[in-house]
Amino acid sequence: MVLSSAEAKKEYFLSADDLSEVPRETLYGGFGTGRAMYIFNEDDLEAAALAKHGEMGLAKKRAARQKREENKRKRAVAAAETEAAMLAANPALEAKKQRLEIKAAKVRERNLRIVGKPWELTITAPQRVAGTKAELVIGNMPPTGWPGESSIDCDKGPAYSYGNIHGFKGKSSEDDTEMVFETKWKVLGKRHTGKLSVQVKPNDKTDGDPKEQSSSANKQEEEPLMIVGKFDSGVNDGVRRWSFKGYRKQ
Repeated sequence: MVLSSAEAKKEYFLSADDLSEVPRETLYGGFGTGRAMYIFNEDDLEAAALAKHGEMGLAKKRAARQKREENKRKRAVAAAETEAAMLAANPALEAKKQRLEIKAAKVRERNLRIVGKPWELTITAPQRVAGTKAELVIGNMPPTGWPGESSIDCDKGPAYSYGNIHGFKGKSSEDDTEMVFETKWKVLGKRHTGKLSVQVKPNDKTDGDPKEQSSSANKQEEEPLMIVGKFDSGVNDGVRRWSFKGYRKQ
């Protein structure tokens, strides 16, 4: 099994300097996708961790991590039991909780369906580039940052920009109504960090047509979707920030 740099540091208690001494494979993306990615073999990481921490030191670190995780689980169980007691004493709270859970599940289900075929985007603002076409591809959820897996791309006119999607930004996740991703774009040897915000919504091309809604229901098809959002490439050249609306490419 192979791990990325972030996974290697977390799982084996290693620093960036430590990883520079570990055998690795380098993955390069296409033009402008940002820096190369490194992957490491577990056996090599284990050897590096033992060399740094010693057998006993590594065992202590792993035991401490396991204890932290157990304590976290215990706190979660205690919180769940307290919540259950409160809900049992107040049926109205239970009903509200169920409604929120249904809503959250629908948001997550829609967000996960962003993965797959490309989305054709139309820039809606600023006005001087409105109507320009772009493309969004999400190859995995959450995006891993692997070159070529997930990206947003506009190759036309003043809105020309690109972002290789390196994962969620901050604490954002597929459970959020608006997902926020971090992007990278290498221009003239300099790597720029950008931000992509996306909301997945019911497709507005069918919402107002009862015939299409009925046809979709009869065929038991998935809910048609669209996306809206904003992209900031991080590059101060041309139109750096633009808003968009998009539909799945057929």
